[in-house]
Amino acid sequence: MKILFIYYETPDEPDSFPIGVGLLSAILKKNGHQVKGLYVHSNLDNLGELEKIFTEVKKSSPQLICYSSTSPAFRHIRRIAQYLRKNLQIPAICGGVHPTLYPEDVLSVEGIDYICVGDGEDVIIEFIEKLELGQDCSAVPGIWTLNHDKNIVRNRLYPLNKILDSLPWIDYEAFGKPFIRKVTKDGWLRYISSRGCPYNCSYCHVRLIREAYSDGIGVPMNKVGYVRFKSVDSCIEEIKHLVQKYDLKVINFMDDLFCLYRNRTVEFCKAFKREMPSHVGFSIQTHLNHLDEDLINILRDSRCLRVVVGVESASQRILDLFNRKTGCKKISENLSLLVRANFPLGTWTLNILGSPTETKEEMMETLIINAKNAVDRVKFNIMVPYPGSEIYKFCKDNDLFDRNSSEQEFRDRYSSKLKFPAREKAFLEKFFDIGHWYMNLYLPSGVGAYYEPLVQEIEKIGLGEWELVKPKYRKIDKVLSKKLLLKNKQHYNFIYQGKVIGKVIGLQIKNSKTYKVWGNC
Repeated sequence: MKILFIYYETPDEPDSFPIGVGLLSAILKKNGHQVKGLYVHSNLDNLGELEKIFTEVKKSSPQLICYSSTSPAFRHIRRIAQYLRKNLQIPAICGGVHPTLYPEDVLSVEGIDYICVGDGEDVIIEFIEKLELGQDCSAVPGIWTLNHDKNIVRNRLYPLNKILDSLPWIDYEAFGKPFIRKVTKDGWLRYISSRGCPYNCSYCHVRLIREAYSDGIGVPMNKVGYVRFKSVDSCIEEIKHLVQKYDLKVINFMDDLFCLYRNRTVEFCKAFKREMPSHVGFSIQTHLNHLDEDLINILRDSRCLRVVVGVESASQRILDLFNRKTGCKKISENLSLLVRANFPLGTWTLNILGSPTETKEEMMETLIINAKNAVDRVKFNIMVPYPGSEIYKFCKDNDLFDRNSSEQEFRDRYSSKLKFPAREKAFLEKFFDIGHWYMNLYLPSGVGAYYEPLVQEIEKIGLGEWELVKPKYRKIDKVLSKKLLLKNKQHYNFIYQGKVIGKVIGLQIKNSKTYKVWGNC
């Protein structure tokens, strides 16, 4: 069967390879199907771009269109599916996180006939076999669709595949060789060696996915088996092949919790150092609970170049609201250990501001813990509650959504739709232009004296007034940063300010490196 995958990224995002699509492509090719990928990276407000997609699809003449969608991307997938359906009567299925969490939303789209709920590798072969034979696909486990009365047919789900080594290697050429060459031109490539996270953070979609599996399989959540790892030997064998084939320098692990199992982490580090060429390193993201000084040193010694960890908040009250299992003392201790290890590409943190009921003082605690530990790169997002999450329910129950909150996009993490007093609103309004000024007050390098009078000045700027004076203060910031660089004084500044790839605060010092890697995290 001829199958076309369509994957969408907004044009202000860097190109990145969708691992899930690559895996499904490998499975389908192994079973004799013809697979092609169409990576859409354009502004769909231009109708000409939709026409280009239509032309590409028609040229491919697929028998099935497969969309893969996150929640932020789905409004664009919706437009593509609707446009194609007006012109082509090709059956279409959508998989990914968004249809798993919000099936009603996806199946309401004209142009999407089926959705895959949960992991697709066991589902897609049975689904396509039936579709190819002209048989009814509506009873395949994991496949949901609408019946004649427009009600959702909710099938049971396949139990989770707990032996990841049994899966084929990711097909990194699913979108063609020119695309993978483009993605790897800097020597970086995404890879994943595990699935799932055991934590129940109130703002995260992971709990919602586990709930979907619990309901779909008919077992308690603690019996779902959501957390799974590939063996170290299997990972190393595949990575060695990728390094040689694509001339890679950095393997960027997308695992939620790379260090969840300490013994496995140590085993991997030893194998990576032993088996990989000396010019190849890796980057990980993990949880501060699963780090200690010995393990950090082992990571550093095995050519781990960067560690990304979630701080989220340094207010204990907000951490409790998040159901985070890391206390402020542990956060500070392990951040200090990571920074002292001096990873070549640094320690990076993920942080949330503007959480429900959060005060300015509590937001400042998060800035301060990063600054006092001199974290290399610090990314901040504004809280955007996922519908159905515990934090979303908290906001609904306490009437914390501002009016027009339904307009909040999943991707817009730089403005708040929650209710706050004017003081907190004004702080958030200014943050993504001069938030680093507050951090520099607490940075051990001693640059606070340069920023204190500026902070005192902007504190007097009230809600709704910032846009008028912003150009003046951004100019002041640029001049001051240049002055500090000439003095060789370490200070924070915004390294990235793109709408989508992030607004990241990073340490700067004369002759310091600027890393073009965040968008591939």
